[in-house]
Amino acid sequence: MEICRTYFYGVVRAKNNDLFTFCCKQQKRIPSNAIIIRYGILTVENANALSQKMLKEINIDLFDEQMLECHRRAAQPNIGDIIIYADIDGQHTAVILQFEKDFSTLLFVTSNPLWNNKSRKITEEENILLGYPIKKISYFAPVTRSSEYIIKNNKSFPLYRVEDLVREFIK
Repeated sequence: MEICRTYFYGVVRAKNNDLFTFCCKQQKRIPSNAIIIRYGILTVENANALSQKMLKEINIDLFDEQMLECHRRAAQPNIGDIIIYADIDGQHTAVILQFEKDFSTLLFVTSNPLWNNKSRKITEEENILLGYPIKKISYFAPVTRSSEYIIKNNKSFPLYRVEDLVREFIK
């Protein structure tokens, strides 16, 4: 039986401009010279096949140095990003309140109001910003976790809301 898990995969451009594929289990293992990065919950065979397909379809002339730098910055998690935190204990939706290389402060979204003593019910507006149904009852629970299990999903909270959350949960 094939095991599905989160894999990061894509295409790398070497110094001599040759293109190669990569596939890894941890975001921190993504090569710094990656020009296309994707992730998903799939088998390693599927991740490798998808990266090979990308390699065949890519036009390297489209990737100048400015585009590469923008791509690298976009891959870095930022304060306010709505992310998936996937470690060996499971997966949680979370909002990044402080991002550091080793450990980050996150607001986990949970159905358990007793997660910790700082947990509180998520408002309707916050549910909408998370992309959750308005009637879903969830709670924010502040936690500090290893940054290596953060997976970006290209959604984020507005900065004014993040500033309020930082004041509420950190300061």
